[in-house]
Amino acid sequence: MTGNHLVIGLGGTGGKIIRALRKQVYTMHREVEPAALPLRCLYVDSDDRLMRQEDHTWRVLGRSVQLDNDSRLIISDANLKAALENLGDYPGIKPWIGKVDEWKDILNAMQGGKIFGGQKRRLGRFLFAMSARRFVESVQKHVNAMTNGGEVRTTFHVVCGLAGGTGSGSVVDACLQLRRIFNQSHHRIFIYALLPDRYPPPGWAKQNYHANGYAALLELNAMSTGELNPHDLTGTTFKAEAEEAVNGRLALQDPFTACYVFTNENEAGFKVDVDTTLPEIVASYLYHKIVTGSEVTLESLDRAEAFENADELAKPEDFPGQRHSKKSRRFFTFGIKQIAYPEEEIREYITYGFARQSLLQLRYNVWLEDGGYADTPAGRDFQEFVKNEANLNRWRLTDEHLFLAKGILPDEAKNTKWLTPQAEWLSAKETYLDHVRQTAQPERWMGELTKLFDLRFREQYRGQGVENFFAAKRSLRGDHIREIRNGLEAELFNDWINGSRSLNETGRLLQALRQSLQARMEGLSPKLTRLREQSDAALRRAGENDKEWVKIGALSEFFGKRKGLLEAKAQNLQLNYLIKTQILALDFAEQLIRDLVRELSDMQGVVESCETNLQTTIEEANVLREARCRDVGLEDLSGHVVRFYEPEKIRKVARRLELDRDIQTTQTQRVRTEISSRLGSQRGFGKLRDRLPSGELLSLLEQSCESSVLDAHDKLLGSSDETERLFGVSVLDKIQDRYGSDPDGLTSYIHKVVAKSEVYATFDIQEEGRDFAGSRTDKYGRRYYRESIVILPESSRSPEFADQMRQTFKSAAREGVESKVVDHPTRRHEIVLLNFVSPFPLRFLKHVSHLAEEYARRTDGVERNRALLELHIENWVDGVTPSLFPPTKEELQEEALPYILLGKAAGIFEEDRDSSGKRRGLMLVERATDGTIRETDTLGHDLLSCAENLDASRADKVRKLIGKALKGIKPKATALRQTLQADLEEIRVKLGGASVEYRRFVRAVGRAAKLLDE
Repeated sequence: MTGNHLVIGLGGTGGKIIRALRKQVYTMHREVEPAALPLRCLYVDSDDRLMRQEDHTWRVLGRSVQLDNDSRLIISDANLKAALENLGDYPGIKPWIGKVDEWKDILNAMQGGKIFGGQKRRLGRFLFAMSARRFVESVQKHVNAMTNGGEVRTTFHVVCGLAGGTGSGSVVDACLQLRRIFNQSHHRIFIYALLPDRYPPPGWAKQNYHANGYAALLELNAMSTGELNPHDLTGTTFKAEAEEAVNGRLALQDPFTACYVFTNENEAGFKVDVDTTLPEIVASYLYHKIVTGSEVTLESLDRAEAFENADELAKPEDFPGQRHSKKSRRFFTFGIKQIAYPEEEIREYITYGFARQSLLQLRYNVWLEDGGYADTPAGRDFQEFVKNEANLNRWRLTDEHLFLAKGILPDEAKNTKWLTPQAEWLSAKETYLDHVRQTAQPERWMGELTKLFDLRFREQYRGQGVENFFAAKRSLRGDHIREIRNGLEAELFNDWINGSRSLNETGRLLQALRQSLQARMEGLSPKLTRLREQSDAALRRAGENDKEWVKIGALSEFFGKRKGLLEAKAQNLQLNYLIKTQILALDFAEQLIRDLVRELSDMQGVVESCETNLQTTIEEANVLREARCRDVGLEDLSGHVVRFYEPEKIRKVARRLELDRDIQTTQTQRVRTEISSRLGSQRGFGKLRDRLPSGELLSLLEQSCESSVLDAHDKLLGSSDETERLFGVSVLDKIQDRYGSDPDGLTSYIHKVVAKSEVYATFDIQEEGRDFAGSRTDKYGRRYYRESIVILPESSRSPEFADQMRQTFKSAAREGVESKVVDHPTRRHEIVLLNFVSPFPLRFLKHVSHLAEEYARRTDGVERNRALLELHIENWVDGVTPSLFPPTKEELQEEALPYILLGKAAGIFEEDRDSSGKRRGLMLVERATDGTIRETDTLGHDLLSCAENLDASRADKVRKLIGKALKGIKPKATALRQTLQADLEEIRVKLGGASVEYRRFVRAVGRAAKLLDE
């Protein structure tokens, strides 16, 4: 299918189909929006849940295929109450919204500020109307981007469900706005409408669920035939009537090219999930119709959608005697089935196995020769490791660091003037002894020595005094803690990222270190007690030295006692101030360790959070892996995709790759490198937790491990026989491997697949067989066409086998199906069967009759007006809603009986008499313009027999004749009403007042009276 393509999703079903389509595009092309594909999407909805950027359901193979802002149009931000109160300001809404009072109950039931379609089609239309201009602008923007300097033709694909309010309520107007802007000669519009499923999931079906579907079909049918021309929601035609608009209504030729209708069950009885599988099926059909159709010629599909050689079948059916009699035949349905070698799925299966291995290495890093990376931790004790002096020194957690004997901060560690307290006070003692002896009189030595030590303690220790030093450092304790944590975390993270230590081991190491520090902190209190005791003892000894000093006489001085006491005093002062320094250092260390324990606890919590993310990701990878390659392979023919492969063989190869240590070492290293690169320069466990939560981590793993899988496959199986390879193989070659020497088996297999390849709608043979004046067939008596296209990959290995496959598919086509086989030169992994039926009226589908019954049930009774308000986008012009089926005799009577009663009462019908003048009944006479009789038809002996003898042709004649005469007989309305009542009384006497037939005449008299009032 050449040209540009815009897929427009309306409502939740439309969004799910677009999501599935974009996933398929990415899977097939590894780009979200390949430049070579003339394909864009626009998603319109009143509920933004599927539009959220973080919605993980848009992810495939580690990449989000979520639409950008220009491709998402949320239409929920509208205030219906305000619009109803100011309808004059909204010319595009006022003519059709209905009576304000009728909306009160609906408005009162609304919750919150935003409103949704809520399975009320007219409410969905209101929401769309408030954004109609934005819709037009969005469409034009996409079309301009695709047609700028290139192909101008654009095909619009409008996808939606008909059960809800938003999609079902906006589909008519979306098509009208498209056709209003883009003329028929250059642009085509296709609708893909999901009919409400008969047995929806619990909670889905509210009272309008099925009736909505039929109401939407009625409008699509009437819009196609020109019997319904809805109002222009933009309001522009009220200001300046366009050529195609009358009184604000859009009268457009071919408002849509064709409408595909489908259910969730195909003709072979295969039923799929509406919420998950069906969007994939529709997306697959769209993908092959658009993308594959741009690569190869799908001639029969192109011909069908252009209605070539189907001029007669494309014309509407017409049922005489019924208002809104035309039934469009521009409806199609489709089916798709693929025989695929699921290379993508196989690659994903092994990819998630590799991802699991990487995650286990990151978490536990325990290799088992017969099991790969284990899912249990290694039995390692870190108690001794965290007490190792070399480790503590590297982490700046030795006692010297904690007591600030050594620097922790970089500028502290580089300060060459810093001495340990022991060295500091030893140097002080030796310096002060020399100084005192050289500068002071002997009798003043003791006092000078005491002053020097005290001055150093108060002011000179490390340039500021001991107490001031530690007070200053206490204010920097947060910096010390950050420095220790950052250094420790950098080392531990580096060990984890290079694969030498697992995350689980890192957490246990931090726990052991925290416990060790806690124990060291608890041991400081006894140390402080001992130090204080030692300080007191040193002070006492210093005091005793002073007492001895004053007792020194000449003889003692001669023998050097003064020198000895001076050295003893210096020794005691050195010890005292050293201990005082240590007491302050221990006090600092106690506070530092207490904060460090909290910091390490936080750091351990971060690591454990990362480990939890790993575990969550492991579980996600397990689920994703188990969801793949779990079927029975080529034995299961029921699904829309038949997987032609042997799952057990895949599982064995995958296990073989996972147990190859060289392969796993290489691929886990690649994962760690990718993680490191993703985190950037400021690496750490906190950043790992924040930047790579489980969803992002899984995305990274999907991309990294997929590359590793391809490399590992080529390494392990690159030189193997082609039958052993998993990737880069042709499904045709796989089928040949299985059935090449078994032609009967091949024929049986293909016939079974084709038999289960049916369209997703069931046809009603009884309805198909109805024959009447307005029904249509082609010159061969066919009422529609069933066609099939088989897209077959080429085989480089055996062209002869490819020819055999072509013939087998043609022979497998069921009777009445025209089958074509098309070769695809590049897509090797799948055979695609596209089935479609075209064109037909909606009455041919069994499901439509069920919807009609539900519609009749919903619109019957006292709430009819409320039901019609909710179900239809606007009221029908004449107040009569049509049917999609030929009228039954009872319906013909209901339609024509009021006119018969009026004709009889007004004397319009003539008396039919035989040659003798005997009355035979009431006669319908058609006269030419000159008054001559052209045709006569005796309707019946009396009113009862007239009603009984009605058929479609007579009913049409009666309605037309009396309709023309109405204007002339209305002046006699009073007398006519009396005659009608008299006739009704006569019928009551004959039939009885309780009979069903009499009640029918009562209704007919009432409608006849209304005709006189109109």
